Amino acid sequence: MVSSSIPTNVQQVLDKLEGSDQAIMKDYFEQLQNDIDEEIEEEEDVEMSDNDSMDDEPPFPPQYEKGEDYDLTGEMKMQAADLKSAKDYAGALEKYNAAIVAAPPTSLLYANRAFVLNELKRPRAALHDCSKALEQNPDSAKALRIRGKIHMGLEQYRNALKDLSESQQ
Repeated sequence: MVSSSIPTNVQQVLDKLEGSDQAIMKDYFEQLQNDIDEEIEEEEDVEMSDNDSMDDEPPFPPQYEKGEDYDLTGEMKMQAADLKSAKDYAGALEKYNAAIVAAPPTSLLYANRAFVLNELKRPRAALHDCSKALEQNPDSAKALRIRGKIHMGLEQYRNALKDLSESQQ
């Protein structure tokens, strides 16, 4: 019921109201919750249609499986960073891919590859890398900021606002 979604302090105020006023406020909160639920469903429908339009996106880039060549990873990350700075995103992606398969990737490495993937118009793969980065470091401001920008590009404004706000904290 609605009372479970009403914050405790608001519920305490509601409990102090007389019966008819309390009923009016509970009806209001119920309608508000229904409106929110409908908006979320509409947003999910948009996400589904956006995902359909991404079907022509190339498969996800390679993921780490095994190995611990940290020297190669370090070298590839430096080359990728140089290429990214030069706006050679395809070249940077190749280097980030090599770094990720060579040794266990960090959340920052996933976030950097997500940035490059997004620049290459591969939002689904970029979102995947942001998720991998946030699994390792839920407070990664960079991954949140990149994911927020991806959501903006997909017109998923509520998700974008959430991620971009969190990245500022």
